[in-house]
Order: sequence, then structure tokens, then C-alpha cells
Amino acid sequence: DDDRRRIANMLGLLGSMMRFSTAIAAFSLQQVQNAVTSPASALEGLHQVRDALDSASLALGKRSDQ
Repeated sequence: DDDRRRIANMLGLLGSMMRFSTAIAAFSLQQVQNAVTSPASALEGLHQVRDALDSASLALGKRSDQ
């Protein structure tokens, strides 16, 4: 019974990690698409994407350190 609970917890964690990875990939692709199709200069758009991804990475890094 204890083993089944551990397995269920691990499967839940794995599912959560997969959903998170998918969400980050979709966000990244959306940001790149926005930068490329933006009427502003492509270089400025790419800088905005970089800044957005860096901010997300920093926030996640701080959260994982807790």
C-alpha cells in the first residue's frame, strides 16, 4: 500500500513536470512568433523575447531554491 502511494506520487510529479515543460515550450514559441511577426524591428523583438525568458528563468530559479 505504501509502495502504491509512492508510485502514484511519482507519477503525479512526472505528469506535472511534463505539463510544465510543455507550457514553457509553448510560451517560448509564442514569444518567438510575436517577435518575428511584430511590426517593430526584429532585433528589438528578439531582445524582448530574451528578456522575457530570462525573467521567467530567474523567477523559477528563485522558486526552486526555496
